[in-house]
Amino acid sequence: MATVNLGSIKFKWKGTYAGGTPYTIDDVVSYNGSSYICILASTGNLPTNATYFEQMSQAGTNGTDLTTTLTTQGDLVYRDGSGLQRLGAGTAGQVLQTGGAGANPSWSTVSSDWVRLGTATASSSSSINFDGLFTSDYDVYKIFFHNITHSNTSADLYIRFMVGGSAITTSTYNFHVNQEGYSDGGISSGGVTGAYPSTNSTEIRMNGDGILTTSNYHAVGSVDIFNPLNATAYKAVKGYVHYMTASKILHSNFFGRNTTTSALSGVQFLPQTGNFTTGKFHLYGMKNN
Repeated sequence: MATVNLGSIKFKWKGTYAGGTPYTIDDVVSYNGSSYICILASTGNLPTNATYFEQMSQAGTNGTDLTTTLTTQGDLVYRDGSGLQRLGAGTAGQVLQTGGAGANPSWSTVSSDWVRLGTATASSSSSINFDGLFTSDYDVYKIFFHNITHSNTSADLYIRFMVGGSAITTSTYNFHVNQEGYSDGGISSGGVTGAYPSTNSTEIRMNGDGILTTSNYHAVGSVDIFNPLNATAYKAVKGYVHYMTASKILHSNFFGRNTTTSALSGVQFLPQTGNFTTGKFHLYGMKNN
């Protein structure tokens, strides 16, 4: 009976080509990133010799070794006009910004016309001061406050200007408060109105009826301050206070000024008597354009 030599019935992986190794049919080797299969037994013939080998797969294009470009945690890679470049990590809070077509990306600080400059928390505090925060970067400032309660029942809320770190306590303030609201918490109940003008005062009053001591009846509001660093004009503020008593819902609009022409260093909030039991104050500045 005749014998048929079927030869290899599967490929035989031989690893990297070596010139001194004999190769037989169906041996597979790697060479310069490509793979080749032997089609004619030989020794010392390169896989690129088509008499002895056929190419099975071709090496692709080598990728870029980014470890030489990216060196530090937080690095990013981008392409400029000539090749890949490293963009080092920015500072906390910055965002990635594009310069458009033909420009490189960069880190940028998020900008806003309103910038928070300070925050203060009241806790058995005789006053709350924002001092040393007025700069030439801003002409208009706004202070928001909330959760204001007093240690003494029915104490009003006052504001004073500060010069050189000290509050102005002389009788040089003028103010006017307009109050409106409703008794017994009902919209259909009788209205509560009041006007509280004053001249030659030692502070600016911000509300009509006093603010109570319990958190159920806390006060909220805001204050606008204009051109505090101006050294020729009187200093002015305006704002509102919204608050409740045991039987009323009240809203007071106020405005006031001081006849000083000195540049202000800050403002001071204080209760009519006693202390602030609770409260949060936030100072913002509007950027000059």
